[in-house]
Amino acid sequence: MGAGKIRLSQCMIVKNEEKNIEQALSWGKEIMWEQIVVDTGSTDRTVEIAERMGAKIYHFDWIDDFAAAKNFAIRQASGNWIAFLDADEYMLPEDVEKLPKAIKKAGKLGLEILRTLWIQLEDDMKMDMAAVQYRIFKNNPAIRYIKPIHEQLAYNGAAIDRHVLDASDLSIYHTGYMSSVGDKKARRNIGILLKESEARPEDPDVMGYLGDSYRALGTDEGTAEAEVWYRKALPYIFRSGHRAERDIYTIAMLMVMLYMKALTNAEAEREFMDIYAQSAQYFTGFYDLEYLIGRFYAQKEDFPKGEFHLERAINMMEQYGTKTFNLLLTRDLPETWRSLALCYYQNNKMEKCVNCCVGLLKVDKTHIGTLELLIRCFKNEDPQAVVGFLGKLYNLNDISDRILLLRGAVYAKLDGKGVLKALRQYCTEEELAVLNPEDV
Repeated sequence: MGAGKIRLSQCMIVKNEEKNIEQALSWGKEIMWEQIVVDTGSTDRTVEIAERMGAKIYHFDWIDDFAAAKNFAIRQASGNWIAFLDADEYMLPEDVEKLPKAIKKAGKLGLEILRTLWIQLEDDMKMDMAAVQYRIFKNNPAIRYIKPIHEQLAYNGAAIDRHVLDASDLSIYHTGYMSSVGDKKARRNIGILLKESEARPEDPDVMGYLGDSYRALGTDEGTAEAEVWYRKALPYIFRSGHRAERDIYTIAMLMVMLYMKALTNAEAEREFMDIYAQSAQYFTGFYDLEYLIGRFYAQKEDFPKGEFHLERAINMMEQYGTKTFNLLLTRDLPETWRSLALCYYQNNKMEKCVNCCVGLLKVDKTHIGTLELLIRCFKNEDPQAVVGFLGKLYNLNDISDRILLLRGAVYAKLDGKGVLKALRQYCTEEELAVLNPEDV
């Protein structure tokens, strides 16, 4: 196995996962001591495939309690460490290779739980969101799951913080909430969570998870119900005395839902700003708040306030890092920098705007909006000098790059006229022919 004394038991609970089970049992097979599959009532070929692949199969009567099912699976494990991923989750080969080293490091430090990155994928396999998760842990009777849904690890029923090693250079990828499968899971979760809400009517976690589940339905009715549950959670969050990741996510999702309303509705804008003001005082390092407010002001064309909050969001991200539970800014960094560049331009801070645009174009030189803004920054400069500067970002001998520059200059309109004329010497008649006659 190549992991020394580590005996890693892969555990999972499944139901009707015939489409995923083969990958679920393949991604880490080479480093696993054993693979344990607990079936909760499959009617497809899940169990047959898992048996064929050599997994140990157990059965658990489903009682609407994920923690109970997972704890049953853990009790079947004979390894000294557990990897508990769902059937629709996996790790990439490079992270599988690093996993035993992380476990050994934890053992040397007397720590028993790994904190890894968790990445939710969309239908096109692009990242939808990222968070941290605790899926790999020592096989210790003190470490068990609690809560029947959206279950969490606990250490002797209490918080796990003192037992955790940060291994967020490792990532777990999740596909289970893609549109093709999310609706069914969301409806299942809503049923369980409504029962939980009756039992724990003042628990903001349950309210937040209900909001997530209704939002996952992707319907107007579901969206409206999600907003209701997120809003219900707010007073309990602000009086709870704790500052959990779940609370941050609930607030962020409610603000996202209010965002478009706030652009055109004064009452929604007041609520949007009130939630921001309360949350900014209550939570430290919550830079998604600053991101949302900054994008809001930029879209409202209040560019000084947009600049202030977007700069603050980015500075806070640099201070607190990307391992905190801030999902929005890290997912939308390029557009955030573009919004900030626009604010700099409108606030007549051309040097800062140029620096933003150059950084963005080094990552993606095909983004015409950024190129257009960069050219506008040089509207009072010598066009030949501007083309010389652009030649450091683009290859003037490459037809694709020349056409990009031509388009950027055209979109800059009057501000780009001089640059457009200066570019003509590098272009063929065929290239110039694609432009409108008045442009050339």
